[in-house]
Amino acid sequence: MISEKIELAGHIIDTGQLGQTLDDILTAGGDYVVERFVLGKTKDDDSYLRIEVRAPDNAAMREIMNRITQHGVTAVDPKDARLEPAPSDGVFPEGFYASTNLQTFARLHGDWVEVDNPEMDCALVVSGDTVRTVPMVDVRAGEMVIVGTAGGMAAASTARGYAKSLSTPPIVCLAEIDSPAATFTPAAHRARMAVSARGMASCRSRPCR
Repeated sequence: MISEKIELAGHIIDTGQLGQTLDDILTAGGDYVVERFVLGKTKDDDSYLRIEVRAPDNAAMREIMNRITQHGVTAVDPKDARLEPAPSDGVFPEGFYASTNLQTFARLHGDWVEVDNPEMDCALVVSGDTVRTVPMVDVRAGEMVIVGTAGGMAAASTARGYAKSLSTPPIVCLAEIDSPAATFTPAAHRARMAVSARGMASCRSRPCR
């Protein structure tokens, strides 16, 4: 069993981010334990969730992280993004990070760098201090591509306020819940969290061109 600690901040309940994240973890064969949940008291306040994601092996964890990063999830203690060269023209390195159409940041040399032109299902190519989305047909041999899961990546509009540092989530708290983790078991999360069925308003359904 392997684990990763991740966090989610913002209007994560009324946007559906919370429910989508927990559902994706379970659907992909994983499990989770809620370590901290801070609920915004008013409709204008942000909420915050930190959980430990568990998976039986690296392949399962990779699948889980690829899914949940689309909902704005970030690693609790992110390291710099890992880079691998494209092996040849039109070929991404194994395990490349598949981009989303959310506002995205990559961690390079300890700083968060915003990805230019975020699009779905591309690779993220690093050139100097810039990161851009590149479709497979356009990647060239030797270009440095970000690989791996959520480590070194931050996505969604909740990242805007802390692009330079994720050490403290940008929240005003508000009704902190310190109940035991068992209170937030996977089987009960829908009822406990009262998640809205609405999708994320910031998402676009446009493929990478």
